[in-house]
Amino acid sequence: MLNKGLEHYLKLIMKLPFKLYRPYIALVEDALKNVRSELKKTEIYLKRHNMKLIRENMNKEQSDYVFIHMGWEERNSYLNTQLRDRSEELLITYFIN
Repeated sequence: MLNKGLEHYLKLIMKLPFKLYRPYIALVEDALKNVRSELKKTEIYLKRHNMKLIRENMNKEQSDYVFIHMGWEERNSYLNTQLRDRSEELLITYFIN
């Protein structure tokens, strides 16, 4: 979710008529690099521990996920507003660091 958002922001910045757009591009690219690194670490962890996370359904109000580990299956539903708020928190963290 963060990955797609940052890629979208990067495209927007490149199209806008900024006089000093390079600092903004560098900031977004650095955050994008950190997001991709964290995502890769998470994928490696899930694979090593024989875990899977699958997004089953998504509509305007909620997203449904299935978490599978060692034959056990857990289903969770999250409101999209909760996911958005958490994504915003992470995005702030990536831009500050």
